[in-house]
Amino acid sequence: MEKTTIVALATPPAKAALAIVRLSGPNAIGITDRIWMGRRPLAEAEPRKAILGTIAGPDGQPLDQAVVTIYRAPASFTGEDSVEITVHGSTYIASQLIEALVQAGATPASPGEYSMRAFLNGRLDLAQAEAIADLIGAESRAAHRLAYTQASGQYSARLKTLHEQLLHLLSLIELELDFSEEDVQFASRNQFLQLAYDLHDEIDSLIATYRAGCALKDGITVVITGLPNAGKSTLLNALAGDTKAIVSDIPGTTRDLIEATVLHHGLKYRFIDTAGLRSTDDPIESQGISLAADATSRATMIIRLIDSVNHLNAGSQLDELRRLTPVPQGTPEILVVNKADRIRSIIEMPGLDLITLVRGPIAGPVGISALKGEHIGKLWTLLHTIATKTVNPSDTLLITNARHLEALRSASASLGRLVDAIAADLPTDLIAQEARHASASLADITGAITTPDILRNIFSRFCIGK
Repeated sequence: MEKTTIVALATPPAKAALAIVRLSGPNAIGITDRIWMGRRPLAEAEPRKAILGTIAGPDGQPLDQAVVTIYRAPASFTGEDSVEITVHGSTYIASQLIEALVQAGATPASPGEYSMRAFLNGRLDLAQAEAIADLIGAESRAAHRLAYTQASGQYSARLKTLHEQLLHLLSLIELELDFSEEDVQFASRNQFLQLAYDLHDEIDSLIATYRAGCALKDGITVVITGLPNAGKSTLLNALAGDTKAIVSDIPGTTRDLIEATVLHHGLKYRFIDTAGLRSTDDPIESQGISLAADATSRATMIIRLIDSVNHLNAGSQLDELRRLTPVPQGTPEILVVNKADRIRSIIEMPGLDLITLVRGPIAGPVGISALKGEHIGKLWTLLHTIATKTVNPSDTLLITNARHLEALRSASASLGRLVDAIAADLPTDLIAQEARHASASLADITGAITTPDILRNIFSRFCIGK
């Protein structure tokens, strides 16, 4: 890697106003000079200053006018000599330019190779590198804010502080181990215990943010459940503002999960329409109900859609929905009464008083007509209110990466055993071993300790050119 100079298209491979090709490596400037047809060599150019000139194609003939900007190591994204070449956004020009640069000595970049070089050259840590991929993929204001905070290093700074505190604890334990025969005590066991407790609590508090972090990054999952013909598909279409699901008077039309993604007030919502819930012997319908139960178990919040003209009263409908699709403790539910235009008042619905008084916390009720689009705005207001309470968009120090979650869980488990070992007054070498394990787990997140296989796995998921 130290000897090669890589090249890739940094903009999408499509017709556009401009295309940018970037090089990075020890010979980035020299290779670009070989196709540069300007009056002065690029090697003499001032760094970070845009230079207009002509570049040659693979045949040595003029290919296009280009703007070239050079960056000298270590003041570049990768920490190496780098060049960015901006040309007209023709796919032909971009491909010919890359071919010419490869002929001149460059090597086509692998996915994520620029970010990997930035990490290996100390320009950013592993958590920041992974956040760059999230920043590129952000589809909402909340997801962007979260990824930007992580890419800028604030998340890494908190992890570094935790790691330093753990290293302080480990150093005290190691000192006690080194001077065990001298009967010298550098800290009491109670001090060890308090330090371990505090670290364990902080790491567990980070772990607890994972669900909210995923909701902000990937979308707040809202599962719509209801009895057959309650109007779930019609509601999905109304919330999406488009026809996403087939609507029919025939019960059981929806068998699979149907999803619609909607951006609303800076948050991304993933609405999931599910099969009508009822007891059935139909194997295909039963499979659809099983999918609905699985989706409900993983949802950020649940819409319980009640049919105002159903022969069952409101309480009986809700009972049946909760029996077939139980909700994990703490998952918000919203009671929505559909076809409310066909009754005088939802407050007068049979069984509704039982819901509000007996059946536990559930938001609503909100009366709507999904078919006519009436009061969908009220439902959106309630959805957004609950969403911002469940996943606070202003909280930017959240876990969003499954690899980080596993490392934190490993550190938490080690600290849990460490606390037990200290409390049980076990030998210092056993206590030190758990502290080392916890330290190594935290170091895995930022890449202070890692392996080539892990790096290849992480950066292979990046796009080429990044």
